[in-house]
Amino acid sequence: MFYKSLTTIVLLIILATLLIIVGILNYLSIINFSSNYITAIATVILAVITTWYVILTHKMLEETKKADGAKIYLDLEIYQNTLELNIGNTGKTSATDIKINLKENLELREKCNNLDKIKELFPIKNGISYLAPDRLFKFDIKGFDNSKIDENNSIIEFEIFYKDYLSNKNYLLYKLDLRQYEGSRISSFQNKSANTIANSIYSLERNLKLNTDNTKFLKISCPMCKELINRDAKKCPHCLEYISKEKDKK
Repeated sequence: MFYKSLTTIVLLIILATLLIIVGILNYLSIINFSSNYITAIATVILAVITTWYVILTHKMLEETKKADGAKIYLDLEIYQNTLELNIGNTGKTSATDIKINLKENLELREKCNNLDKIKELFPIKNGISYLAPDRLFKFDIKGFDNSKIDENNSIIEFEIFYKDYLSNKNYLLYKLDLRQYEGSRISSFQNKSANTIANSIYSLERNLKLNTDNTKFLKISCPMCKELINRDAKKCPHCLEYISKEKDKK
């Protein structure tokens, strides 16, 4: 939307410039200025405007392509001795040939004996050939212990290489501090959408229960089949027995 409005503004500027040029040419023709000079000046001005417009249009197209391209991200979740590696694509188009490299950190490896297990995770060992838009992959390691990590060796680095839908190569570097996950609760990583769905289900169950309780209050038991029927019913719809007012009072 921004680039469309910007293009409109540029076109209006060009139109206004052309009108100014026409006015200048008319003025010069009135004062009997040489037609050759007029043509030369107009040609130069139009060439400058056209070049500027082409460059601006090219920049806008490049920005539009970047905005619509794949956007890969990586994140870690560490809770209850479990490490979870998340790789997602928040862009509007797919990403291909995704390679993830865990940079070597000898000091961190000495403190965290589970670090080699991260390298054995499928996306790091084999890569991901295709990741669709709005798709998230989760991989976990059980028994992950980061209790011995201190401030001098707590940084873990991931390099990500991938291609967008135009086959352009992209590079990302993620530096994550493992200490920031100490004492974190599992609710810190819960999906808000999942919580919303769970709350909606709970609310629906509660309303259904209230409706059921209200229905039971407005009904009576059939003296013959013991099924619930309306208080005003004259005949049981289950056993077809007629309900007398005397039986109802009993």
